[in-house]
Amino acid sequence: MSETPLPIPPRPGVVETVQNSKFLRVLLLGFLSLLLLIPIASIRELIREREQTRDQAKAEIARQWGGAQQLAGPFLVLPYRTVREVLKDGKTVLEEGTAYGVLLPEELGIDAEQRSEFRQRGIFTIPVYSSSAQLRGRFARPSLAAIGVPDQAILWDQAELVLMLSDLRALRSGLRLQAGGQSLSFQPGGGQLMIGLPVEGKAEGESESERGGIVHAPWPLAGEATDQDFALSLSFNGSEQLQFVPLGRLTKVGLQGDWPSPSFNGAWLPLTRSVGSAAAPGFKADWEISDLSRSFGQVWRGDEIPYRALAASAFGLRLYPAVDEYVMAHRAVKYAQLFIVLTFALWWLFEIVGGVRLHPLQYLLVGAGLCAFYLLQLALAEHFGFRLSYALAAAAVTVQITLYSWSALHSLFRASGIGLAMAGLYSYLFAVLREENYALLTGAVGLFLMLSLIMWITRRIDWGGEARTAS
Repeated sequence: MSETPLPIPPRPGVVETVQNSKFLRVLLLGFLSLLLLIPIASIRELIREREQTRDQAKAEIARQWGGAQQLAGPFLVLPYRTVREVLKDGKTVLEEGTAYGVLLPEELGIDAEQRSEFRQRGIFTIPVYSSSAQLRGRFARPSLAAIGVPDQAILWDQAELVLMLSDLRALRSGLRLQAGGQSLSFQPGGGQLMIGLPVEGKAEGESESERGGIVHAPWPLAGEATDQDFALSLSFNGSEQLQFVPLGRLTKVGLQGDWPSPSFNGAWLPLTRSVGSAAAPGFKADWEISDLSRSFGQVWRGDEIPYRALAASAFGLRLYPAVDEYVMAHRAVKYAQLFIVLTFALWWLFEIVGGVRLHPLQYLLVGAGLCAFYLLQLALAEHFGFRLSYALAAAAVTVQITLYSWSALHSLFRASGIGLAMAGLYSYLFAVLREENYALLTGAVGLFLMLSLIMWITRRIDWGGEARTAS
């Protein structure tokens, strides 16, 4: 009598092994999370492209309205005779020429006002400003003795006052100058001083003298000239930035405006400042700068004008938007992977606790919904601003995934738990995005608490066990 062999149970396939093993299941979900980095990277690139489009609109507005402005001057240009020895036909002869020296004012006071406006270019709203400035000051008795030029060599009748403004096309009215009891008129160009104020954005092939804008006013002086007072008023447009160069031995600048979120930048911060509230936006700032803190002196030769030193010593105001939609979008998308991992972990816990088997494709659909949040938020922010767009996008994605979870998990209770968890995550992300000084601390503490909660919930799971064993 022969014995009948017992049937050998079939070995589980790869798919069944992954489904039954908790550890392999977690590895699969980790792989799916990494796979979703591909659409996240595409969204990051889209944010950069939209930001570049906005910057192009900003540059076009700046070309037509006025760009970032730096105001320098006025300062006094004094031509003088020079004599040098040259060799001609084997003989040494004296050759006369003309050079010039630059004299800065002893005192310079500037009272300026900034008024914000907005210009539309396509779907983009670009902030610009109009400004008016009153300059007053005093030149000490003109002399170039500090650079070794005697008064007898100075061509007093050819003296000039020079003023620099980065974008002269943005001047809204003629310049009115009172100097030494005379009414002077400015003319285009630098006269004998062929320079330009160094500004950002120098085009390729553009010469140094074409950078910025410069005007001059002939100011004939007598050799016995004494201290000279001056007063100047001008109005101009600009965008993004308004700065001043401290050319006085003592420079005092008072700037006030209506921009709600001023950023004071440059070589010096204000000595005093006050910023209004959301209900009453505005600011007032005052600077007081001595020539001892600059990198250039009060008198120099014309061929030694420190182009870069002038720009490096500028200070003033940069017009930052209160909320930059693209900066916030960049910050938000950094947390995309964290949201995907936490949502997948929550679904996986419901699988373990509720005994529901979910397909990897369902995880991918949920991950795609999470990725769609950042795209939806960016598209809405270009029309409605950051706060409203964030709320609408978060609400839409939360409802979408909650309803899908209801169908996939076959439980309204579990789906509600996922919806509440997502609402909490989006609220937490909004709080982190709004923080400036404590964003890192808030993010680190929040991540630590979430990880601790996951560890506590999964503390009794047998990671090496099987959900279903073969008999």
